[in-house]
Amino acid sequence: MKKNLAAKNNIASMLTLLLIAALAVSCGSDTDTGADTTASGGEQNSAAGTETEEVTALEGLAAVDYNGHTFTVLAANDAVNTRHYDIETAGEETGDLLNDLVYSRNRAVEEKYNITIKTANDEYSVVSDTVRQQVQGGLTDYDLYLGDSHVAKLAAEGYFADMNTLDNLDLSNPWWSQNAVKSLTVGGKAYFMTGDINPTTMMSGGGLVFNKTIFSNNDIEYPYDTVKAGKWTIDAMLAITKEASKDMNGDGSMDVENDLYGLSSWCAAGPYAFYYGLGGMMSAKDGNDIPTLNWDADEMSTIYGKMYELIIAQKSYFVTDASKYDTNFKCFSDGHAYFNQISLLTIDRNLRDMQDDYGILPMPKLDESQDQYYAYVNAAANFAMIPSNYEDGARTGMITEALAAGAYDMITPSLYEVITKSKNVRDEESAEMVSIITSSIVYDPFYLNLLDGYSLMQEQLIQRNENIASAMESKRSAAEKALENLIESFQAIE
Repeated sequence: MKKNLAAKNNIASMLTLLLIAALAVSCGSDTDTGADTTASGGEQNSAAGTETEEVTALEGLAAVDYNGHTFTVLAANDAVNTRHYDIETAGEETGDLLNDLVYSRNRAVEEKYNITIKTANDEYSVVSDTVRQQVQGGLTDYDLYLGDSHVAKLAAEGYFADMNTLDNLDLSNPWWSQNAVKSLTVGGKAYFMTGDINPTTMMSGGGLVFNKTIFSNNDIEYPYDTVKAGKWTIDAMLAITKEASKDMNGDGSMDVENDLYGLSSWCAAGPYAFYYGLGGMMSAKDGNDIPTLNWDADEMSTIYGKMYELIIAQKSYFVTDASKYDTNFKCFSDGHAYFNQISLLTIDRNLRDMQDDYGILPMPKLDESQDQYYAYVNAAANFAMIPSNYEDGARTGMITEALAAGAYDMITPSLYEVITKSKNVRDEESAEMVSIITSSIVYDPFYLNLLDGYSLMQEQLIQRNENIASAMESKRSAAEKALENLIESFQAIE
């Protein structure tokens, strides 16, 4: 079983510390990254030697005058999750918290470097086409791209620069996800990366919400203490949901309007959230930082068996029809499910009208021996990418670093407030659960590159197949070949 897959995500360290201070909750801190700057909360000696002065991450970066350069960013949009809001704003403060935080960060970077940030967004397919046209044509209309896995896949075709080679950009700094750095590099090269620069990715961590009213009415203890004790496991969740799904109106069939379910979830998210939460990982790294296939039949069968029991055997509300996607949230918000699998990013939008109080939880562990809780981000999560034909690497590196450091200072500390606009979830315990989720996000290059076989568990659950071993073996050869081709493509980049 996988142990110590990834250290706690440094992106979340600042959020965690502020939550501790503001809400008196406790969560583990991150290891010192050795960054050559005093980040937010650090101290410098004053002239008198008795006072201290806080220096933010952005202030700690070198100041350079770029003479009014227009720094242009093209972001892939997302009609559902508006991920382009990582960089794009209304051009002014509007009262929307995320807009105003990003706007303030952008202005601070513009003023420090004497630049203008210009943004545009389009569908991921258009962004991908634009990257190809720009690089192939020797054009430099865009300094930075923000996009999901479909855009990031262009990295293997040589369209993006190794971010480790750009002056003024340091991926060891805490505003870059150290989990992502460890997982997404190939042979020490980083062609796409994420961190505080992509707040919507941090908020894309998969978790659970539970209905406090249903729990209280059934004399079930809220699982917060179980989580904090490291005992929130899939068996603990299964015990709660064992007989939860009920035909409440006695008509002999289950329907979302009238009956009660232990869990509601969406087929393109739930299986992945549980798989990674239970310690699964489809790829690993060898000693040369090269991804390898990690399909252990016993491990995958054990994890899948628990998922099958929860989602299929216990008759959860499992949405497989894309046209009914929203009903998995409505089932929960209308009071018809104990749990809902959801990302932090979508909580406010999907549950803002919910009448019952609810709480947030991380995904369960496989068992208590698992070293920590894990959260995944889906393939729609945002990454930062710099075109391989960049015009001025030192300038692009400096401004990209500043956008990340500025977000670390000005956006990340307020993410809990962004996530929990609804008064129904405003509690100290959920604040601690959010910090656990955001500090435990893992990045699987096999999944994020959408390689052949990544959707295996999803497909088997949709087909209601109880065993996965034979399906896994039938896909193994294709999966190995897909990963081999990906690595060869990266290694061919000059």
